[in-house]
Amino acid sequence: MTNIYKKRFQNKYFFLSCILIFVISIISYLVTSQFLRILLVQKCPAESKHRLLDQLLYWEFWLSNGTMYNINIFPLYAIIPVIPFYTELKTIFKLGANRFKSRKQELYKSIFTYGILGGGALSLGFYLYLLLGSYLCLPQLSSLGGFESIFHYQLYHQHPFLFLTFMCFTMYFLFGFLFAIMTCGVILCFENRITAILFPMLIYVAFSYLGFGLNLRVLQVSTCTTVFCTEYSTLQCFVPLLSLFCTDLLFIILGVKKNEKIVL
Repeated sequence: MTNIYKKRFQNKYFFLSCILIFVISIISYLVTSQFLRILLVQKCPAESKHRLLDQLLYWEFWLSNGTMYNINIFPLYAIIPVIPFYTELKTIFKLGANRFKSRKQELYKSIFTYGILGGGALSLGFYLYLLLGSYLCLPQLSSLGGFESIFHYQLYHQHPFLFLTFMCFTMYFLFGFLFAIMTCGVILCFENRITAILFPMLIYVAFSYLGFGLNLRVLQVSTCTTVFCTEYSTLQCFVPLLSLFCTDLLFIILGVKKNEKIVL
C-alpha cells in the first residue's frame, strides 16, 4: 500500500502541469503585453525602448497579461495530474479490490490525494510565475481590489509578493482541488479519459456563461481565476467555489455507487 501512495505523489503529470502553466503564462505575458514586439520589432532609440519596457514591468501587467491565454483553460492544469486515477480505477480498485480492508475508504483517500495534486499543480505552477515576477516587477497601484479586503492595511502595495502568494495558495489551490475532485468523479461515472478531460472544462464554461447571463454569483466560476482585479470582497470571491463543491459531491456519490455495483 505504501508503494501506491508513493506512486501517486511521483506523478509525472503533476510536473507536466506545473511546467505548462509556467511556460504558457510567460508566453501569454510576452505576446499580449507587446513586450516581444517592443524588444525585437519596434524601431526606436534604445533609451525610449528601455523606458517602454520598464512600463510593462509592473505587477498589474504581469498578472493580467500572464493569465490572458490561461483564463479559458485554467481547470486543465488541475485535470492533467488526475489522469493516472483512471489507471488506478481499472487495476487497483477493480482487479485488486480484495487487497483493501475497505475499498470505499481507499477510493476516497485516492480521490482526496488527486485533489491535492490537482490543486498543488495549479497553485505551484502559477507560483513559479509569480516568483519570476518578484525579481522583475513593482506594484503600480496601491490596491488590487476587493480580494485584499480581509486585510486591514494595504498588503498588496507594501508586500505585493506576499499578497499574491496568499492568493495563489488559497483561491487557486481550492479552485484546482475542486476541479481535480470533479475529474475523479467524472472518471468514476464514465470511465473514459477523454470525457474526464472535456467534461470538467465544459462545466467550467457552462457555469461561467450561465452565471454572467443570469447574474448568479455562485456560478461565475471564471472570476476565481482573476481575483487580482475584482470588486468582490475576499469572502465573496470564494462563493463560486460552492457550485463546484456541490457538483463534485454529485459526481463522487454517483460514481462510487456505480463502482460498488460493478465490484459486487
